[in-house]
Amino acid sequence: MPADALSPKQRIFAAALARGASLAEAAAEAGVSKRTAVRWHQHPAVRAAVEAHLARMEEAITLGLVAGASEGITRLRQALGEPDQRLAVRAADRLVSHYLTRVVALRQGALWDQAEIERLTRVMEQALVSTLAELGLGEREAEARKLLAEAIQRAFAST
Repeated sequence: MPADALSPKQRIFAAALARGASLAEAAAEAGVSKRTAVRWHQHPAVRAAVEAHLARMEEAITLGLVAGASEGITRLRQALGEPDQRLAVRAADRLVSHYLTRVVALRQGALWDQAEIERLTRVMEQALVSTLAELGLGEREAEARKLLAEAIQRAFAST
C-alpha cells in the first residue's frame, strides 16, 4: 500500500507521529484504538508517510534557518556598528556556528555535496568580510576570518 493509498485516519495518525505525538496520542487524534495504532505503526506505508512528514518538516526548518540567517546578518550588521565590538564578534561567531552546524547536518544526510558546502562557506566568509568593510571595520577582517575558521572546526568536530 503506497503512502498516498493511506486512509484519512492513517494520514492523521502519521502526521501526529511526525509531530512527536506518542502512539496513544496519535491514536486518539486519528480516532482509533491503541491496538490499531500499534499495528499501523508497524505498517511500511504508514512509516513512509511519517518519514515524508518529517522530510517536509525538515525542509521547513531549513528554510526558516536560511530566513533567520538573513535576518541575523541584518541584525549583525547593525550590531557591528555598536560600541561594544566584542558583543558583535560573538554574535557573528554564533550565527556562523549555527549555520555551519546545519550545513554539516545536511552534508551527513547527503542532501548537499561537498562542493556546495565549500561554496556556501566561501559565500559566508565573503559576506562577513564585506560587512566588516562596509562598516569601516576592515581591520577586524583577520579576527573575523579566525573566528570563522574556529566555527567551522567546531561544526565539524561536533559531528
